[in-house]
Amino acid sequence: MGSEVAKIKRRTIATVSPRMQAWMDGELKPEDLTDEEVSRMQLMDREGMFRGRPAGAIPRDLAMAFRSEAQKRLMSWFQEQVPLAQKAYRDLLKARHLLPGDAAKLRAAEGIFERVIGKVPNATDMHVVVDQGRSFEDVTGDVVADLDEEEDDDE
Repeated sequence: MGSEVAKIKRRTIATVSPRMQAWMDGELKPEDLTDEEVSRMQLMDREGMFRGRPAGAIPRDLAMAFRSEAQKRLMSWFQEQVPLAQKAYRDLLKARHLLPGDAAKLRAAEGIFERVIGKVPNATDMHVVVDQGRSFEDVTGDVVADLDEEEDDDE
């Protein structure tokens, strides 16, 4: 037979950066990560730099921690902006004349409120079943009567 070359499997041992090792040991928490590490989803080296190509894959728990921490920091930032949004909203309500950029300010303030407090529903869904033989006025009259009774119970 001809000369066959035996294929030898090489064992590659991956080296782990000190920060990755600290993460794996549980010494590094998500809140200890820098904003840049969180946004890049990559840990810095020991000199505090990002060198080389980012890893093609990272451990799932690290990826989920990056994502969760990014959301937590973003929500915290929005909460810090609420007083500024309240002031802008109040100023716009008190203004006698609106300027061209005021509509954008209003939308920005409302966006912050919606992120922190929640979006105001556009409509309320109701499902009403009306018995045959009863008019719409009879049904709405019963609803109003029920609401009056609930108010009396609260007193």
